[in-house]
Amino acid sequence: MKFRSTRGKVAGLTFEETVLSACYSIDGGILMPERFPGVDRATLEKWRGLSFIDLTKEIFALFVDEEEVPRNDLESKFTSDSQLCLSAKLILYL
Repeated sequence: MKFRSTRGKVAGLTFEETVLSACYSIDGGILMPERFPGVDRATLEKWRGLSFIDLTKEIFALFVDEEEVPRNDLESKFTSDSQLCLSAKLILYL
């Protein structure tokens, strides 16, 4: 997954580059995914019974390339008291 600026002058950034830039681009725009992944009904049904933390892992995995952050590494960042998990709660509740 690549990220781009809402102002259109910056594109092709990785997840890591986006996070390290605090999600703001040098052109003054906000960095966002170049595309939003689709989630089919079968996947939503599969996710229905997941805990908040497990659901957050699944959603984040849609936006982070496996080559950049392996799934096991990503999953290890989500614990009930982790900063990443708390940030995800804030984002999802907005």
